[in-house]
Amino acid sequence: MAVGKKLGVSNSTRIYVVYWDEGHQRIVWSDDLGVAGSWHGPVEIFPNTVQGELGVDGPIPRVGPNGELYVISADADANGLGLGVWMHRARTLDAQGAPVFDDGIRVATRLHSWGFGGDCPEISGNFRVPDRAYLAVDPDPLVGTLYCVYMDRTRVLCNVPPGGGTTCLHDVDVWFTKSPAQAGQTPGDSDSWTIPKVINVADSVPYDQFFPWIEVDQSHRLHLVFYDTLGGLYDGLGPVTDGDPEARLRTRYSYSMDAGTSWTEQTIAPKWAGCPETWQTVHEWGLIGDYNGLAAAGNRVYPVYMASQGPENAPPSPPKTRIYFNEIVWP
Repeated sequence: MAVGKKLGVSNSTRIYVVYWDEGHQRIVWSDDLGVAGSWHGPVEIFPNTVQGELGVDGPIPRVGPNGELYVISADADANGLGLGVWMHRARTLDAQGAPVFDDGIRVATRLHSWGFGGDCPEISGNFRVPDRAYLAVDPDPLVGTLYCVYMDRTRVLCNVPPGGGTTCLHDVDVWFTKSPAQAGQTPGDSDSWTIPKVINVADSVPYDQFFPWIEVDQSHRLHLVFYDTLGGLYDGLGPVTDGDPEARLRTRYSYSMDAGTSWTEQTIAPKWAGCPETWQTVHEWGLIGDYNGLAAAGNRVYPVYMASQGPENAPPSPPKTRIYFNEIVWP
């Protein structure tokens, strides 16, 4: 879901809801704050240039500062494997007020993919990690830069012992790309994206980062929340591998003051008393949610995430999963 101006109407509010339906993206909208009877559509967002035989998955809408509508998604082939990151953009409305979408723009091509459903074989724990993409739009109408983050496998290291039995460890990271306005273009109209890069390069195999969510505030600061699997460094039990049924996760908040050139991050999940670092145990669940969340408004930022830590979970109590948020106040 996304909320913003209606295209061409300065003093207006429009709500968009995008959903996936058997390989197709569909959108509905309301110009009356979503009250019953005020919804229009659905309209299909045609994936004209998406090559995947199953269409697209995980569409997320964003509204630009002038009412432009963007939808970011991942496409899939006949085996359910992701091929790339795609964006569809609407800069006009038809006579009925429906958004008219351009052909899809390829934002990035994945190095690797592991499918949308079932246990993710690249990350420890028995839960699915759909390899989706996430988008943010600078709210300044004179800037309008688009920012995208997604998960991808950076590298794989394999051990081949003399007697056979090869084992491989995968390194999944959060990747970042952006689309600034080009000379002579209206902000948000660029079709070109920067070469994707890994946001956090300090980790090592087999530690992973996944489920990112990105926002940009009115001061052009970028805010990011994600999970990593580095909890195994702090629990005294040693590292976990991709095939382990249990994942020991940390929730990380990261920000950038220079449009994504550099990032500063920290752990934000609640801690057990006496622990040097926060981690939560996740296992045998199948589903831990397909994303985190984050909102930025004014000088406040609110990351939202799942954790099995907190005062009520202090040992020897069994861990209980809760939804947490932090209020981060900028000066």
